[in-house]
This record gives sequence, C-alpha cells and structure tokens, in this order.
Amino acid sequence: LADIFESIVDVVPNHPAVVCNRALTYAELDARTNRLASTWKAQGIGPGDHIGLLLYNSTEFIEAMIAAL
Repeated sequence: LADIFESIVDVVPNHPAVVCNRALTYAELDARTNRLASTWKAQGIGPGDHIGLLLYNSTEFIEAMIAAL
C-alpha cells in the first residue's frame, strides 16, 4: 500500500487526496506522512513494532495509517 501511495504522489501530486476536516493534496499528505514516520523512526519505532492510535475520522487518521505503513 505504501508503494502504491508513493506512485500516485509521483503522478498527481497536486490533486486532492483527502478531504475531511481539511483538504490535503497528495504532495501535502506525502510530506506529512513522511514527517510522522521520521519522528517515529527517531524514537526507535521500526518494522515489526506495534503502535496504537486513538483517532477520530480525520486527515490525521489517514496520515498516521500511511506513516505506519
């Protein structure tokens, strides 16, 4: 799924990706997910680790899900 998302970002970075409590383009969503994934990695979270998220349906939920992938 992460590879599919990245390939879409490459093709249509300025198209809307998520519209919920705000609208994000694929490029914006990609930047936000990469930043979150990097933060988790810096804290020692990596492949095989488990994370728990308690989020409402929002852009942040999508961001966290993609970052976890």
